[in-house]
Amino acid sequence: MALSLALLGTGCLPSFDSALLDGGSRRDMGPLEDGQVVGPCLRGEVLASNMEHVCAIVAGGALYCWGLNDRGQLATGDRDFRVVPTEVEPGSAWRSVGPGREHTCAVRTDGTLYCWGDNDSGQLGTASTVDSMIPVRPIVSNGWADITGGFVHACGVRMDGTMYCWGDNTDGRLGVGGGPDRPAPIQVGTDADWATVRSYGDHTCALKTDGSLWCWGENVDGQLGTGDMVIRDAPVRVMAPTTWTSFDVSSGSTCAIQTDASLWCWGENDVGQLGLGGGAAVAVPMPTRVGVRTDWAEVGLGNDHACAVTQDGSISCWGEGWAGNLGVGDSSDYPVPTPVTTTERFDHVALGYLHSCALRRGDGAIACWGYNTWGVLGNGEASQALNQTAPAQIPGGPWQAVSAGHDHTCAVTAAGALSCWGESSDGRLGVGRASDTTSPIDVGGADWQTVSAGSDHTLALKTDGTLWSWGGNISGALGTGPGPDRYTPAQVTGLTGVAAITAGGHFSCAIVEADRSLRCWGENDSYQLGLGDLMNRAAPVEVAAGERIAAVAAGHNQTCAVHEEGSLWCGGRGISGSLGVGDALPRMVPAQVGTDLDWLQVSIFDHTCAVKTTGALYCWGESSSGQLGGPTGDQSTPAQVGTDTNWQAVSVRGNHSCGLRTDGSLWCWGTNGYGELGTGDRRDQGTPTRVVDPASGTQWTAVSVGTDHTCGLRDDGSLWCWGSTWEGQLGLGARGWDTLRPVPAFQCPDAAP
Repeated sequence: MALSLALLGTGCLPSFDSALLDGGSRRDMGPLEDGQVVGPCLRGEVLASNMEHVCAIVAGGALYCWGLNDRGQLATGDRDFRVVPTEVEPGSAWRSVGPGREHTCAVRTDGTLYCWGDNDSGQLGTASTVDSMIPVRPIVSNGWADITGGFVHACGVRMDGTMYCWGDNTDGRLGVGGGPDRPAPIQVGTDADWATVRSYGDHTCALKTDGSLWCWGENVDGQLGTGDMVIRDAPVRVMAPTTWTSFDVSSGSTCAIQTDASLWCWGENDVGQLGLGGGAAVAVPMPTRVGVRTDWAEVGLGNDHACAVTQDGSISCWGEGWAGNLGVGDSSDYPVPTPVTTTERFDHVALGYLHSCALRRGDGAIACWGYNTWGVLGNGEASQALNQTAPAQIPGGPWQAVSAGHDHTCAVTAAGALSCWGESSDGRLGVGRASDTTSPIDVGGADWQTVSAGSDHTLALKTDGTLWSWGGNISGALGTGPGPDRYTPAQVTGLTGVAAITAGGHFSCAIVEADRSLRCWGENDSYQLGLGDLMNRAAPVEVAAGERIAAVAAGHNQTCAVHEEGSLWCGGRGISGSLGVGDALPRMVPAQVGTDLDWLQVSIFDHTCAVKTTGALYCWGESSSGQLGGPTGDQSTPAQVGTDTNWQAVSVRGNHSCGLRTDGSLWCWGTNGYGELGTGDRRDQGTPTRVVDPASGTQWTAVSVGTDHTCGLRDDGSLWCWGSTWEGQLGLGARGWDTLRPVPAFQCPDAAP
């Protein structure tokens, strides 16, 4: 949560190391042990956090930020994340900082206000919606005392006690009544006795000088503490008790400390984040006391967890803890305050999405714990440092086929052996167990021809034309009849002589060689099987009887097929125009895409790309991250990608796409937060951008796109993967979980004397 708190003592904060500023792995410099200092120790005075970045002000007023930087929220002038603290405008002196989700605002010691980062809703306060990767001054920029950032809005208290808010005004979160977003600061009411203000997500709370607490904005879980779940677009006083000394807010809950040092929480409680115990309701709309202690000093809230410091400096946490963010030594959820695993004493806490940080009593040294997304723990490491922004070679091979699923990958060698790796929930790896693996593991057999990895199940074709499946069998996706998930391959009976296969969301399709007929089965909640109804099928059923199909692609919950005559047909869910038929409506049976008869190959998820026999490439559907390769806005009919006519194959999934050209070069576009485009960085690309060639003298021959990763084959039989390794889906022997910190780790090891 965004906190701006003055320290009672001095502290230590690591300075930056220039070798790490471009998102490099700390492992390149040797292992970083818990307690090891990265650079000289600095004195900290203010600590603040929001979703996935942290900021701190040190003695003398210097401001440092680190973590996620995809919208320039670290004020570094670029979008590369930082794994160690990086100074904001060296030479400037700051007094308060309030990180938002993807923006940051801060107040200098002279009371001037600056903001930077994402500005889609005007949350920088500049009367525009233009992002800025460096600090800029809002329209009202002088006389500020305190600042806070929400998801896409900001609020601040001025030195005269008035309060202003700006940015996104959904659900009245600005406190100025309903209406449009406000891209410049606007005063909240006329009161001039505000002391401090806090936000995190979609609601805001502020404390007055008389100790009364007021909240406004989203109230779906009762987070405003008004005894109901009615949205408020202006400040409303929180119910009794009536006098508070400290408070904090999260995305759906609020906690505060009363003058008698008792702790009270209210709002969302689905994972125990209110600390009220396992039998409490999932939503509590009025302040409810947490335990019976009367020695609480400060409370901090993250997305779905909370921590509080007692007057003697001990710290306890509760709520969702799967990422180690509770600091209790494991990844369990705890519905009541549970002591953090440390003997140290603390003064202040600052929480974010899946991490927690605190300032040590006596010297203010920063300790952080939890999941280290984007280097948010500031210790020189990051889960994303294990991701690959450029192709990395997979051991084994030579390989002849590869398929990237949601978060698992399978590939076939030239000798016919089949290996899978990554997440193994539902048995999708086919190796007889549910445990994940970060390296290729043999499925067994030596007569495999090709493979298709879906969301949570896998299909594979043998050289004798028989089809086999394993993994999640929700709605009959395996084609082996109704029944439980399968952890080893099982033959799909009734199908022989299979020529092509495709595994989609929770359904599958195959083409039979003899008559080129199309068979589909599995989930059919969006008409994705093309059978004219919504009934699931647990065994293969012929689609469009009598038609001869050349190629087929199963998406999230839609299907496209190329007819032998060259026409293209799509059916199922039409979200964002993904079917290419001119609207976003579903189709119960396949509908023809235009009238052209020169389609060659197609790939679909929630957007679609297809190659024509002319070598032209077309894309359509959702365009939220540039995954259409040029056209802006969702497209409900095919839109050509550039003018080149040398494309030979395309693959799409999630929010990115990759295409193979006839010269053997590989190009990707769309979202790139995990390096899934293979361009050597993490910058999104709205047009095709060439993938880094890993070796001279070889060319790409195939590509398969997963949700957040990509794999490709080269003509020497080598297999390369890049992007997210969250579940080990790159097969490189590591995954993002490797940087989880279940207990506090200090950057400065020893307390100052």
